[in-house]
Formats: sequence, structure tokens, C-alpha cells
Amino acid sequence: MVHDDIVTYSEGVKREADEILKDTGLLDTLATFGIPHVVGSYAMDLMYHPDIDVMVETSNPHSASVDALGVLVAGGCFEKIEYGDFVKFPRTHRPSGYILVLKTKRNDVRWEIEVWFLTNTKREENDVSHICALLTPESRRTILEFKQQMHERNISKQEISSADIYHAVLENNVTDFEKFITMSHEIL
Repeated sequence: MVHDDIVTYSEGVKREADEILKDTGLLDTLATFGIPHVVGSYAMDLMYHPDIDVMVETSNPHSASVDALGVLVAGGCFEKIEYGDFVKFPRTHRPSGYILVLKTKRNDVRWEIEVWFLTNTKREENDVSHICALLTPESRRTILEFKQQMHERNISKQEISSADIYHAVLENNVTDFEKFITMSHEIL
């Protein structure tokens, strides 16, 4: 789906994300288990996909994640909830922590919310601050256009991440999507 004004489209996705967070009371619920921080594309005003990333800083991530799972299941606001243990089963490019993946549908669109439980969220918060400091209206539009191109070509976020896009556009000044794809394949 091509969006004529990608920035307006992105702003609409963020408004829907705001509605989901408000309607589910998710951040208030998570605040009972630690300090929630909304990060990722939501925090940077770079939303294209219907997903939200939240980090919950807590002294006991395992206990907090299990307790939050119970409360969220009982609350009935999400169609599906998945649990992951990336402490016992670590993965490359994923934090060492516990994750809840919450799935819901809004206006016939499937949304996914990743909620990470970690002892420290400073790295993720610093990443957001760093990217926001580098963003210009032009680079924001380029990043959103790259995300749109990735979607149109069915290139998954597992193949090429949003972080790869941010790095290419903001630090290497890449503005051509074909050049970005070529660079990405050379690196991978």
C-alpha cells in the first residue's frame, strides 16, 4: 500500500497506538510492576508498522513479567499473549530479559505490542535520544519511505531491522532505497 503523504500516515498510526495504550490502560498496568518506557518508533515519531515497544525497568524482571502476564490475561484486553525468556534462551540482537508479546486488532489491523522486562533500560532510552537528536524532517521522511518500501517488497524486520534503516539514513546519509538494499546485503 503506497501512502502519498507518508508523514501523515505515520502520525495516524501513532494516534491509533495512543488509543490502544489509553483504551487498554497498559502503561498504568505495567507501572505496578516497574517503570514503563515507551521506546522504538513510537518514541521517535517514526511509526509505520502497527507495533509498539515498551520496556519495563524493574529489580526483578522474571517475577514482574510472570505477574504482569497473569494480570494482563485476567484483564482480557488482548486477543493473544505470548511469553518469552531471553535470559535462559538468549538470542542475538535481543535484550537479556523477559518479553510479553500482546496482540490485538484495531480497525481491522493487527497490532503487536512487545513488552520487555529488564533491570536496566538506559541503553534503549539512550538509543531513542541519540536518534531523535539526529532526526530532521527530511531524514524522518526518508526513514518512513524506506519502511514503506520494505513493507511493499515483503522484507521483514528480521531480515533488515528498523535500526539498520536509522543507521544508514542518519549516520551514513543514505537517501536512495536501492543503495540501502545493496549495502544491507553486503553487510549481511
